[in-house]
Formats: sequence, C-alpha cells, structure tokens
Amino acid sequence: MNMKITFEDNKYYITSNYGDRQAIKAAGFKWESTTKRWFTNNFYIAVTAVEKLKLLGPTDIPQKLIDLRVKINKSYAPFTLEFRGGEDSPLFDYQKAGVEELLDRKNVLLADEQGLGKTLQVIEYLNIANHKKRLIICPASLKLNWEREFHKWGTGLFSTRVISGGKDNFMIEDSILTGEGHDTIIVNYDLLKSKLIMDQLKAFKPDVLVCDEAHYLKNAKTVRTKNVAKLARDVAKKIFLTGTPMLNRPIELYSLLKILSLDTLKPFENYRNYAYRFCAAYNSRWGLDTSGSANIEELGVRLRATCMVRRLKKDVMKQLPEKTIQLIPFEMDKKAELIIAKTEFMSAENLKKAPAQGNMGELATIRRELAMLKLDESANYIKDMLESVDKIVIFAYHHDVMNGLKDKLAAFNPVILTGKHTLANKQKAVDDFQNKKGVRVFIGQIQAAGTGLTLTAASDVVFVESSWVPGEINQAIDRCHRIGQKHNVTAKFLVVEKSLDETMLKSIFDKEKIINQIMQ
Repeated sequence: MNMKITFEDNKYYITSNYGDRQAIKAAGFKWESTTKRWFTNNFYIAVTAVEKLKLLGPTDIPQKLIDLRVKINKSYAPFTLEFRGGEDSPLFDYQKAGVEELLDRKNVLLADEQGLGKTLQVIEYLNIANHKKRLIICPASLKLNWEREFHKWGTGLFSTRVISGGKDNFMIEDSILTGEGHDTIIVNYDLLKSKLIMDQLKAFKPDVLVCDEAHYLKNAKTVRTKNVAKLARDVAKKIFLTGTPMLNRPIELYSLLKILSLDTLKPFENYRNYAYRFCAAYNSRWGLDTSGSANIEELGVRLRATCMVRRLKKDVMKQLPEKTIQLIPFEMDKKAELIIAKTEFMSAENLKKAPAQGNMGELATIRRELAMLKLDESANYIKDMLESVDKIVIFAYHHDVMNGLKDKLAAFNPVILTGKHTLANKQKAVDDFQNKKGVRVFIGQIQAAGTGLTLTAASDVVFVESSWVPGEINQAIDRCHRIGQKHNVTAKFLVVEKSLDETMLKSIFDKEKIINQIMQ
C-alpha cells in the first residue's frame, strides 16, 4: 500500500490507489462523493488506520502520538512479571497487565471501570515497586477499607498508619520522617484543610502519591484540590484512581491532568487551550463557558496515550453478569400535577443552564417534593420486589426520603447509610447487609454510599431519587455490579411521568453518551 493521511476542514482524508479501497473501508473510512476521497471525522479511526494500513509518506498525525497509541494495547498484552502465588495469584490477567502499566508509566490515571479491582492493582504495584514512603489520600469512608486491603494483600514489608481527624491532629514519628523502614500513611481529603497535617505530610516527603476517587479533584478552586496539588509537586510518582474520571463534562479532567504533570503536553499545556480544543469554550457574559464538549474521540486517544489506563467490564470480565437499566413510571395524581406545573419551563436543554440561571435551589425543593409524593408507591413497589428477590439496594438523595423508606420497610430490617454516619457505623451497615440473612434492604445516600463499597449481596438496585451526575449513578450501580457478583444486575429508576424525574434522566443520559465516547 502507498497512501498518506491529511487533516483538512476537521476531517481526515486518505490519499491512495483504487485497489486499496476495500482495506480503507474496512478501517472505518467513508466515501465522500463531493471530493471523491475517503474520509473520517473520528480521530481514533484515523490514528488506528496508521497502524492497520501502515501508511507511508507524510501524515498530519504526530508520530509520537501514533507510537503511544500502539502502547494502549499493552493493557491486554501478555505479562512477564512474576506475581505472588504463581498460577494461584489473586490477580486476574488484566489486573497483572494493569500493574505492569503502573510500573512502566511515570504518572498514571488508573480509570478501570468500577468493580475491576483498582485498589488491589495499586497494592500489588506497591509490593513490587521500591518506594520507601507512600501517601494514600482517599474519601473518609474508604480509609478503613484501604487499611483492610493492605493487611489482606500487602506483603508485610511496610506498615500502614490511618490518620484520624479531631483535636488530636497527628504527628509523624521521627523514624518515618528520617526514612527508616517502609511506611504508608492513609489520610482523607478533608483533613488536608488542617495546616498542621499539611505541614506534617510535606515533611513526610512521600515518593509515591495515590489519590483514590480522584474525581474529587475536578474543581481546581477547592482547598482540597489546591492542597493535593501542593503535595504532588515534589512527588516523583503519582497514581490517581477513579472509575469515573469525568462525571459530567470534559473540563472536569483538566485539574487532574494538571496535577499529574501533563500540562507540559499539547493540547493540555494550559487551561484555555484545553477548553477551546475539548470543551467548545466560548466567552459568555459570565466568563469563559466550558460546559460543552468537542473533539471527544481525540481526547480519549490522547488520554490513553499519555496517562490513562482504562479497561471495561465487558472487555476483561466476560464472566461478570450483565447490567441493565429500567425506568419504572408512576402515574401522576393531582398533587403531582401541581408540582409538575412548577417545572414546565424546564426542558433537558434548560436544565444544563440551571446553575447559571440560579434555579438549582428551586429544583432541589421540587425534587424533594416529588420524592416524598411517591414515597408510598415506591415503598409498595419495593415490597412487591421483595416477594421474589432476597435483598435490594436503594439509593435516594434527601434524608427525610431515606428515613421515610426505612420506616415503611421496617419489616425487612433495613440498614441506612448517609454522610452523617461514622466510619464504624458505615462499615457495620455494609457488613450486616452483606452477611446477615435477615437484613434485606440497604438504603444509601447516593453521594455517601455510591463509592468504595461492596454490596454484592444484592443484584437489584432501586433509585427512588436520582443524581444530576451520570458518574455518581454509575458508581452507585457498581456497588453491586462488581467482582463477586453472581447474578445479572438490574437498576430501576422510579419516576413520576412527565415530571422533573424524566427530564433529569434525559439530561443525564445525554451527558453519558459524551462521557462514553471519550472513556470507551
């Protein structure tokens, strides 16, 4: 073959001989009758074509990016490292490949889909890598889980220390500060607000930084993100973990990329360039609007080529049961009609503009009113489900909705988990639901219970209230759809017809289409 690829008018064109047409078509290109050339708008197809077709001559796609694109496939390639246990290793093959990626890359965004064992991969990496000082930052609800996992999977070459909040802010022992032994500190994001703790962590001088649920750092203006950035500056190795690196839109990724020291690479080198390239940014009366998306296929390829390791369940866990989503509509009554009348002006498109228009407070009130209105019907629906299934996980948003469900489902010994519960109480709720036969219902607040928990005792998930954020919904569902699940997982959204419920879900699904194009 003798062909080349060029970029014109936001399209990638292939110049070739007539005899190459079948191979070009198979590579994903389409025929453009007006110019009589083969073309694609898809950056991924264009880059992959360079590999498949072995293009000769000049190309508008940087060779470095093409070379890096080849490396993406390494995530599925045979591994050479010797892992603990030999053939009885606790790691799946894709996890072993993930460990190799962690060893090979300088800074990594480990973005495996929820439930694929990111924590185990990192711990195995730490077992192999020669780091003397390790700093793990995670949400408060996950600190004890990290400690448990270290005790379970660590080799014992290093100790762990969980830092708690309160008046007794910690002081790192002199032996750790001087580098004696192998030590790991586990701290939650909120504790970074303490100047004493920040000073101590800087003095600790870790040589590897692990940030779990790294999407917590999406907003560069928060104290949490600023302090993680300060700690990251002098750390040689940085590993970010999240199954949802982008919860809503591409701009949320920029803060993570900057902390991972990718802001020296085009087009990640500065905020405005990134925003114009991938967020369709424009100047509005409120400043630079970065709520949109553009060149999303290119963004996905560049992420994988530079820092992101991402595997999907459908690709690497063929034995994992399927996941399905269902909408369960409730008919509206006279009260519902009054509530719906308040939001008739809110289309899915208008919802995107709600924050700028100052409508979020009003919408939150309407969401709660709708949830309380359908409380009896929701409880009855769940009771009917419990006639045929053993256990159910329920997600809601407002405390009074959750408490109302707990009261109405009291016969099924429900446990409840909100952001107000202590770590010990949260863990007890999870353990009781997972292990006690009589505890048949788990009620969790989406944001508090949607990450870091394993709820595989149930395969049915019910959303009485939804979230605005697609990533939060997916994370919540994947508390059940993860390693250890033996049944198909079904997520059911209980919605009032023609209400804000339906409009919200349409907006969420529209966002998710864009996210999936980048992440998959």
